[in-house]
Amino acid sequence: MQTWLKHRRQDVEEKLHAQLRQPGKIAKKEVEAWLEKADQETAEKVVEDLICKGGCFTYICSSRKLDKRTQSTEGTFKQGEKYTSAGESLVEDTPSIEYWATVFKERQEQLKLRQKVIEGKLETQLMQHGKIASMEVKDWLKKVGQQIPIKVEDLINQGGWSSVSNLGRKIEELKQIFEQGEKYTSADESLVVDTPLIEYWATVFEEKQERLKHQKEDVEANLKTQRMQPGKIARKEVEEWLEKAGQLIGIKVEDLISQGECSSPSNLGRKIEESRQILEQGKEFTNAGVILVREDHSIKGFPLLVEKCSGRDDIQEKILEWLKGDKVTRIAVSGMGGCQKTLTLLSSRKRSLIFSSFRKRLHVA
Repeated sequence: MQTWLKHRRQDVEEKLHAQLRQPGKIAKKEVEAWLEKADQETAEKVVEDLICKGGCFTYICSSRKLDKRTQSTEGTFKQGEKYTSAGESLVEDTPSIEYWATVFKERQEQLKLRQKVIEGKLETQLMQHGKIASMEVKDWLKKVGQQIPIKVEDLINQGGWSSVSNLGRKIEELKQIFEQGEKYTSADESLVVDTPLIEYWATVFEEKQERLKHQKEDVEANLKTQRMQPGKIARKEVEEWLEKAGQLIGIKVEDLISQGECSSPSNLGRKIEESRQILEQGKEFTNAGVILVREDHSIKGFPLLVEKCSGRDDIQEKILEWLKGDKVTRIAVSGMGGCQKTLTLLSSRKRSLIFSSFRKRLHVA
C-alpha cells in the first residue's frame, strides 16, 4: 500500500507542477495537505517499528496496529484518486496583496511568541554555573530580531507581482525560521554549552591587547605629525581614546583571573568586549586624512598699545601691497636703531586689510 501511495503522490506532484506554470496560480491548500500527509505515510517504516521481538501478545498488538496503519494509508490513497483525474484542478488564483500582508503579520506574531518562549527557557538555563548560550541559539535569536521589526509597507512596492513576490519570499523565510526554532522549545533540548576554558579567554584578551597596542602606536604617530602645526592640540575624543586604550593595554590577565570558576571568564569577557569596542572606535582615528587635532584656544596674545604711526605711510602701503599677492612670503624691514621699524610693523598690523586677510596675527619681540 505504501508503494502504491508513493506512485500516486508522484503523479499528483507532476500534475501540480504542470498546472503551476500558469501565471498567477498557487497550489490549493487541500492538495498541499494531502501531499504532506502522503509524505508522512510513505516515509514511516511501519512494519519495522511495530513488529518487535516477543511472544504471541506482541504479535497480536502489532497486527492490530498494522491493520490501523494500513487502513490509514489506504484512505490517503483513495483520497488522492480525485487529484489524478484529468479534469481536476489542483491550483487556484493567487490571493490579493492584502491577504499576503495579513499572512506576513500573522507569521511575525507567531515568531514573536516563540522568541519569548525560547528566551525565557534560555534565561532559566543560563542560571546554571559555567554556562553560556550556544552559537546556534544566538544565531537563531539574531535572525528573529532582524525579521520581527520588518514592516509590510516596506515590502510592498508600487503594485503588481513584485509586491506579492517580496511578501511571499519573506513569509517563506519566516516559516523556515519558525520551524527551525521548534526544536529549541522541546523540554529536552539544551540551549546552553559549557563556558570555554579560562585559558582560551586569556588568549583572546591578550590578542586584543596586542592589536590595540599597534593601533595606539599608529594613532600616536599620526597625532604627533599633526601637532607639529602651530597652535594645534589633540582633540578631546582622541585624548580620551588614547587614555582608555592605554588602560586596557596595561591590564594583566593574572589580575582579572580570580579564585572563582565563573567570575574569571566573566571578568575576561567584559574586558574582551570593551577591547573590541575600543578597537572599533580606533579605526576612525587610523583612517587616512582624519583630523586628530583642534585649535588651542588657550593661547592668547598680549594687547599691543600702539597708536597710529605717522611719517611711514609709504612704507606701510608698500608692505600691504606685497601682502595682497602670493609672490612675497617674507618681508624684511631694516634700518638703524630708533627709526621706527617696530612701530611701523605694529601699526601695519592694525590695518583692516590685515584683519580681514589673516586670521592669526602674531608679534614676537
